[in-house]
Amino acid sequence: MGVAQALGNPSASTAVVNHQLKSEAYKSYLQGRSVVRREKPAEGIQAAISFYNRAVALDPNWGCAYVALAEASLQMNQVIHDTIWLDRSLDAAARSLRNDITCPSSEFRLARLLNKTGNNIPALSLFQHLSGRFSYSDQIQREIANTYLKLGLYNDAVAESIHAVTIDPNQWRNRDIAAKAYLAAGNYLKAIEHFKEVTSLNADSPTRYHNLGAAYLYAGWYDLAVEPLRKALVLNPRAATHSNLGTAYFYSGRVLASVHEYEKAVALSPDSDVYIGNLATAYRLTGRRRRANDLFVKAIRLARKSVSEYMSQGFPRALIEANPNLQALQHDRRFIEVFKKYAVSN
Repeated sequence: MGVAQALGNPSASTAVVNHQLKSEAYKSYLQGRSVVRREKPAEGIQAAISFYNRAVALDPNWGCAYVALAEASLQMNQVIHDTIWLDRSLDAAARSLRNDITCPSSEFRLARLLNKTGNNIPALSLFQHLSGRFSYSDQIQREIANTYLKLGLYNDAVAESIHAVTIDPNQWRNRDIAAKAYLAAGNYLKAIEHFKEVTSLNADSPTRYHNLGAAYLYAGWYDLAVEPLRKALVLNPRAATHSNLGTAYFYSGRVLASVHEYEKAVALSPDSDVYIGNLATAYRLTGRRRRANDLFVKAIRLARKSVSEYMSQGFPRALIEANPNLQALQHDRRFIEVFKKYAVSN
């Protein structure tokens, strides 16, 4: 049947129109994907959103376009910090779930977006669905492991991350998620083993050395934490790494050396209650009590916590990168008594 004949048939005519609309929707979708790469962040994202909105207007049942719209709206929220864009992102994501997502890459991107916005259960469901279709993908296994970490299911995270390592043992990202999973599960020896592999596979990354040093801190091997933290600082002198090195020195009995590192951390990040609290504790133990008390007051004000809450945590604390479940490191309880002994008022 030719086009002229089809136009004479109402149902066939509708099919042709629908095809044209879908073609136009796809064209708008591609234009949106392209413009983001060409323009400056805010302008490019806004232009892309316009194209994606046109795509979903032309084809309201196209899940892939809703995924792209959700991603772009979330990016706009991150650029201009207006929560209306977060609401629009979640609305587009919800619409995509109600329609067919025919492209696996769009389904994967949607799952990642859901994870970023705290919708971990539906994200996990999508990742697991993809894993069933693409069992050879270590990237999907990493995402499942990361989702389990966000949900606090650490043993499940370990199992999925080891699956990723089995698929590709030479991919540093697989080793990295395995190390973080083991760390969250309290298996410090395994975490250190995998973090070592990460540093051998990705030797130029300061974050990897930082994380290895933090894992040694978790395990209580403070002397061993020093070398990787120093390497991290050579590659990138960051506040978190200076503070962690100060913590390594502090717990290995080198309190004066810890003061030097904590001061650098505070200089680089003057509004961090953790770094200020660490420095205050080191000052206290080196006889600078008045300065220490001033810093404790500042740290408490920044954290909006009471003195008793601060004291119950124990100081110093260390940070590990890129995992919201592992942000605050609390060392063994014996230090809390030391802290209480020295944390006296003026």
